[in-house]
Amino acid sequence: MMQGGVARRYAQALFELAAEQHKIDEYEKELSAVVATIGTDRELAAFLKNQVIAPSEKKEVFRKTFGDRVSPAMASFLDIVVEKKREAWLPAIAEAYTARADRARGVQEVEVRTAVALSDEDLAAIGASLEQSLKAKVRLQARVDPRLIGGVTLKIGDRLVDGSVRGRLDRLKSRLVRAEVER
Repeated sequence: MMQGGVARRYAQALFELAAEQHKIDEYEKELSAVVATIGTDRELAAFLKNQVIAPSEKKEVFRKTFGDRVSPAMASFLDIVVEKKREAWLPAIAEAYTARADRARGVQEVEVRTAVALSDEDLAAIGASLEQSLKAKVRLQARVDPRLIGGVTLKIGDRLVDGSVRGRLDRLKSRLVRAEVER
């Protein structure tokens, strides 16, 4: 939980700078590229996780690795992250930044879980329906979860809408248990 709060604070600071400079999308792409590079380069990831290595050495590696691929403002941001020993939290910072940028753009992220994969047409129909009801642009993240048996669950922010067969069975079970206890 603490990591989430710290990540949101760093993301908010970067977002405010990006908004001031009218570079919200640019910084989002740069930060995502940095996180993707670290995620795919095991040697770099292990180097950054090593607590024994001094921040000055890590900053130098960041400059060599990303120097010409990120803006000076992003390079400065990464220096601060490394100086404060938060480089392991870059994925969480990037996620929080994207969420903040989406809010500014009026985009709502919705996770759609189904027991089987949905067709592109079905996803488009769900997206259109959600955009109409939420009165916002929607970015769908489709996930397959066979445990649902059938139906669909939607996670919209911190709300969960459960229309799955598994959810219905669980609710029925709870009602039956309560009814049995009340007797």
